[in-house]
Amino acid sequence: MKKKLMTLVLCAGLTFAAPFGCLAAEEAPAEAAGEETPAETESAAAEAAEVGAYGITDAQQEALVESVKTSVKEGFLDLYQIAETDFQLTPYSMEDAANYEQDGTYTGEDPYESARMWQAIEDAILEADDIGVFMNTALAVGMDRTELADMIVEMKDPAFEEDMDTQAHKNGHWYDTITGEKYDLANSIYTGIAKYLNGLSSEERAQVLAGLYDTFVGANEDVQDVNGNYLSTLTLFDKVICENIQF
Repeated sequence: MKKKLMTLVLCAGLTFAAPFGCLAAEEAPAEAAGEETPAETESAAAEAAEVGAYGITDAQQEALVESVKTSVKEGFLDLYQIAETDFQLTPYSMEDAANYEQDGTYTGEDPYESARMWQAIEDAILEADDIGVFMNTALAVGMDRTELADMIVEMKDPAFEEDMDTQAHKNGHWYDTITGEKYDLANSIYTGIAKYLNGLSSEERAQVLAGLYDTFVGANEDVQDVNGNYLSTLTLFDKVICENIQF
């Protein structure tokens, strides 16, 4: 009788434990495979979306640079049959901006006249639906990049013409002195920027504009050129592109 009772108890115990043994066996491979928990996934996503040194995320930076690379290759390098290894973009600098005479004659050594070229690109960007007015106003009242982005979305949703010719009629100060090869380079850079920005949602576009503006323009004092015009020491997109574009 005792043997029968013991046998029943053991059988019952095995029957009760079996489902849990199966569950443990099913869960073990998942844990062994190193699957991320929801908390880990959320943390990784937040880290990936962090703003970097240029005021935008790594993903935004990569997409912007790739758009410009494609446009520069098609609209400039291929057009003038320039080898990719022979090409290097030069960032805007006030030192080069000082190499212009009162009549606009360039006396420096930069073949692309980068100071003038980048200023033309910035003019085209900031003139899109007068977005530059909003940005300059934001700086004057001490807005941070989040507030500036909100203002851009609420007040106007800038659409960027994908050719500087359409902007040239608004402001001829820089455009009328950029011709031939230099213009085609500036135009291809601007086109790449415009295509990237136009492919974003309103909120994403505003965040990119505000982040770059706050980082490269808002943090620097304005200085005067030879004609007494105030120019920012860094333009809106030149640094992130020049420091990262590689063919």
